[in-house]
Amino acid sequence: MKNLSEIKDLIGQEMNILDLDNRMMAEGFLTEANSGVFEDCIRDGNIVYSETTDSLGNVEATTQIFFEVISLASEEEIIETSILRITEVTEF
Repeated sequence: MKNLSEIKDLIGQEMNILDLDNRMMAEGFLTEANSGVFEDCIRDGNIVYSETTDSLGNVEATTQIFFEVISLASEEEIIETSILRITEVTEF
């Protein structure tokens, strides 16, 4: 598992969920963009990331990021324009 200190600097930062996903990919985590969960994550206030898949393509969650929504956009633009403030980064 990655050292969480590498991404702890996210705490307190404000961004949309696409920017968060891009940062996590840059740190070596798998993207969540293709899973269709961004809207649910925004509503739930957290997202879970994985670093690897097994031979069957299954993922094992390793990191959970909690956030508060500081600006919620309309349903049509919820992913692109909702602004999140990262509050916690933990091992899953």
